[in-house]
Amino acid sequence: MLVLLFTAGETVYGIKSKDLTEVVPFMNLISVPQAPHYLRGIFNYRGNNIPVIDLGVIINNKLTENVLSAKILVVKLNFSGEEKTIGLIVKRINEIVRIDDDKLSDPSVVIKEAKFLGKVFTHVNRLIQLIEVSSIISDEIKTLLFSERV
Repeated sequence: MLVLLFTAGETVYGIKSKDLTEVVPFMNLISVPQAPHYLRGIFNYRGNNIPVIDLGVIINNKLTENVLSAKILVVKLNFSGEEKTIGLIVKRINEIVRIDDDKLSDPSVVIKEAKFLGKVFTHVNRLIQLIEVSSIISDEIKTLLFSERV
């Protein structure tokens, strides 16, 4: 499988290419008043306004700076049987690697509050953990982002 390696905070993580729609430059976002701190704003992606979540905040409670190396990973999530699009801000894109499924192993520690942390693999003498896009935000947050306005 192909895996995109990226930096969030100071750590390198991976995301399966099948979960990734596109990588776009970090751009000015429209802020959402009273939003949780991980929701950095919204932007227009191919005619649709999509919410943008800061992975730096989700992973280690630090905002990702809007610098040239920062990117937005556009990904799809399932919400109530529908496919929804969100953006994930990362500090930097590192590289794309090919990993055989048999090289993946379960992490030795599982944190209930970090369900999005998936299997691990070794690449260039470094342990990399996959991010599970389907679990990056809780059902409660999905409801906040995608529920129809009344």
